[in-house]
Amino acid sequence: MRPAIAGDVDMVWGVINECAQWLAGQGLTHWANHYTREMMAKMIAHHEVYLALRDGELVSTMTFSKRPPKYYVTENYVQRFTEPEESAAYVMAIGVLPQHQKQGIAGSMVQLAEDLARLRGVKWLRLDCRSEVPGLVSFYEKRGFNKTPNGLCVEGEGESYWLMEKRIGV
Repeated sequence: MRPAIAGDVDMVWGVINECAQWLAGQGLTHWANHYTREMMAKMIAHHEVYLALRDGELVSTMTFSKRPPKYYVTENYVQRFTEPEESAAYVMAIGVLPQHQKQGIAGSMVQLAEDLARLRGVKWLRLDCRSEVPGLVSFYEKRGFNKTPNGLCVEGEGESYWLMEKRIGV
């Protein structure tokens, strides 16, 4: 795994776009409707984006930040977390190419996010995931994340997300 640099924008966008198309095929259009190449460039410039490679090929990407995603602030989601005023890091856009899923790559990306959060000295690691995908919710629960009280967020036409968090520090 390595940090992304500005020259990686097209590769990162390729992973996000392929994952977005795969999700859309499952009836989940949130990534296809939200992410753009320009947004990926901004994420690399303003957050920490990490890449997972297998045999030199990019297979996964993850964004890590000590700042909450913009929509957490505009929709006041931050206040739905346990101890919203405490230090936190946020995981966004973990994408694993469909042909590389179910091989432990996403789990490695989550572990990297936990390690980064500990190094940054934050108390909480936070994220959101689609509530309509029980396997995804379970994936995070098995890694010690909990749904937050009042953490079910409904947006648009039937899109709902669980806000989830894991205590990392004291």
